Amino acid sequence: MLEVNLWEIIFMNKRLYIITGAPNVRKSSVIRVLTGIRDTKSFQIQFQEGVRKTHIMATSPNELDSMGFDNGMSPQLLVEYLKNLNEDITAAIIPIRSVNPKFNLPVASVYILELEKAGFVIAEVAMFNEAITLPNGVNGTLINNTHNTPSNQTASEVRKLWGII
Repeated sequence: MLEVNLWEIIFMNKRLYIITGAPNVRKSSVIRVLTGIRDTKSFQIQFQEGVRKTHIMATSPNELDSMGFDNGMSPQLLVEYLKNLNEDITAAIIPIRSVNPKFNLPVASVYILELEKAGFVIAEVAMFNEAITLPNGVNGTLINNTHNTPSNQTASEVRKLWGII
């Protein structure tokens, strides 16, 4: 008889969509254009495979005051935070700094590795301006995003990449 962890059953259909990049490359601005929100919250997003109740993080977990964590969130705290979301949430959009995180927290590649180890499905990583090392099997796409590139233009690229309708 095959034993299956209940957490794996609940989360096997969840998808994480991640934007990585240095500070001030418009990670959060693009998320605001995609979703219309400034604060962390959940709502419905139409993806190509169907509507998903999606949790949007407005701040990188490795930055100051990330959602009430005064010194940011470690990769382990992020994993626990995402595990404790309501069961009806089937996706999450997360911006993560790829360089110069605050409080000696790790860079984006470490967060992504920990999320994958915890059993989350990383649907796609949009890497703004610089490629990062991703675990085997995790897809990432480099997107050139300068200060002269309008956020709605970059959001359009991310929307296509992630299959948001």
